[in-house]
Amino acid sequence: MVYCKFLSKVRSTVFQFCLARVMLTQCLSCLLERSCKAALSMGSLTLMVFFGALGINAGEQKFSQVQLKLDLGLTNEADLLLNRLSVEQTSPSFHYYKGRVASIRMQNKNSVEHYKKAIELDPTHAKSYAAMALVKGRMGDFKSALSYLDRAISIDPGYAKAYSNRGVTRGALQQNQAAINDFTQAIRLEPRLADAYRNRGITKEMLGNLNGACADWKIASALGQEGPKQWAKAQCK
Repeated sequence: MVYCKFLSKVRSTVFQFCLARVMLTQCLSCLLERSCKAALSMGSLTLMVFFGALGINAGEQKFSQVQLKLDLGLTNEADLLLNRLSVEQTSPSFHYYKGRVASIRMQNKNSVEHYKKAIELDPTHAKSYAAMALVKGRMGDFKSALSYLDRAISIDPGYAKAYSNRGVTRGALQQNQAAINDFTQAIRLEPRLADAYRNRGITKEMLGNLNGACADWKIASALGQEGPKQWAKAQCK
């Protein structure tokens, strides 16, 4: 009986993924026909089906729109969405994103308060610990930043960006070899994480390993970073 229920759940999930794929195709057709209203309507419905297939609830879907706005650099629009979601103030995600918005606006104190609230609501919210670390680092409190990143990684050992950011923090504390170890682990977890290659290259150069630095900068350049491209051109054979 349990096995049958499992198969039923798997089939349901596969069906939802397939439905999302069909709907995405229809959405693209709308765009090609320049029917923007139809495309946007179909696109929203496609996202709902896709998130349903992943088991993401409606509240998290709302915050995914906030994330999208932040990814596009539309901070004010993200904040407006959050204001409309004020009923979600018991959600750690609400305060995490409020903290993100405040951080982008360089409102460090406000950002810290929101991250603290997110962590209070969910002590296992790894992203809030990592985001808090970025603010603490900006404020020059690298020891606190390191502590928050340690906690984020202990919660989520597969958090590649947390390893990369801990590498930067350890570099600021002159823990260069430990920093290289963190960048390397970040790359193992996410091989296309350009920042990790760039910063590992910087750290290797500081330790006198120019060949190693050049190898990392060339990869970072291939992944789209302009700075490492110029460094490689100037210093590497």
